[in-house]
Amino acid sequence: METSDESSAGAGGALPAGMGDGGSAAPMPDGGWRTSGGVLVLAHRANSAGVVENSLAGIRRAAEAGADLVELDVRRSLDGVPFLLHDRTLQRTTTGFGPVRWEPSAYLRRVRLRGSDERLPTLEAALHAIPAGVGPALHLKDQGSLLAALRVVQAAGIEAMTWLWLHGTAAVRLARQRAPGIQVTLLEAGATTLPAWVAHLDGAKAAGAAGVSIPWPDLSPDLLHEIRSRDLVAFSLHHDLERIPAHVGHGLGGIISDAPETV
Repeated sequence: METSDESSAGAGGALPAGMGDGGSAAPMPDGGWRTSGGVLVLAHRANSAGVVENSLAGIRRAAEAGADLVELDVRRSLDGVPFLLHDRTLQRTTTGFGPVRWEPSAYLRRVRLRGSDERLPTLEAALHAIPAGVGPALHLKDQGSLLAALRVVQAAGIEAMTWLWLHGTAAVRLARQRAPGIQVTLLEAGATTLPAWVAHLDGAKAAGAAGVSIPWPDLSPDLLHEIRSRDLVAFSLHHDLERIPAHVGHGLGGIISDAPETV
């Protein structure tokens, strides 16, 4: 789950243990929102290994692979409708061309995903495609999509099982104000030292975040201890399988993977 190229912020089903019942992030003495398996497994870009990324087929595959959360990259159309798309422009993953922000939703609904017979999914369609027991993790790729995305989530009645991935503490505060039951992960800060990370963690906690995203190479026992001591969930996009047990042992709470069935 990379940082955005812009500044940023299933329907129904059982929640992973302890996930949001409204209000502020709950304490995590025994792992908080983590499932009985010990960590939350998050399918990167709706399970992008062997399936078109950010597709309904990917969402279904992620659930079959045992993912607890499915990451959905969200961008808005010219008329403010949230769609699933990672890139700023359409051409890499769809039959469309140009910035998604310049196109009306009527056009985007006709665009097809490359390598698939699916059309570009709206966020609404994606949320209804998520099976029971799996939660959405919405990575908002542009700041302006935050309120539109929250409206879709609240209309679907799944605020308490939804995670948002946002850049900046101001966006975290706004999300928590508009949707108190939602869980928010503050994205990477670009910190390079432990004191800088500690300052970032303090800011995340003060803003009401429930989790933080940490680059895999930056994970260390000391940093993971600081995260756990603040009752935050540490998420990271894994680069190798061999180091997962050690990181989990030191408190890694969420593993982001292109192939969740391997984790």
